[in-house]
Amino acid sequence: MRWRRSQRAQARAQVHRGETKRAPVHTKTTMTPFQERVYRVVSAIPSGTIASYGGVAALLGQPRAARAVGSALCDLPEESDVPWWRVVNRDGEISISCIHHGPRLQRVLLESEGVEFDESGRISWERFGWDGVEFSAEQPAEP
Repeated sequence: MRWRRSQRAQARAQVHRGETKRAPVHTKTTMTPFQERVYRVVSAIPSGTIASYGGVAALLGQPRAARAVGSALCDLPEESDVPWWRVVNRDGEISISCIHHGPRLQRVLLESEGVEFDESGRISWERFGWDGVEFSAEQPAEP
């Protein structure tokens, strides 16, 4: 069952009010092939570097699927080891659209890997951007 944002918010509110001990974790027993491919690309992003949603989509051969990449990352369960925090928007800014993974947490995780933000909250693509060349070279071509 896919949870709606309002259901996630209600579950988190119940935890904060003390009505339950733990929020139900949204986990999917199966992933779509697209999600599996997104997670494979994002898992290849080296620590201390960033990629854009559109860059991940382009590596998948679907350059117009940036929003779908974001949606796939937002669907990750909280306990996932896929480094979702290494994906930012094309301006080098943290996206705030996913309630699941907060922007503060994303910034802390990136800074812990040595990624620096300028005074406007942007990350330099020249210093920290990942072009995915290593990933492209290792992956078999999609049929």
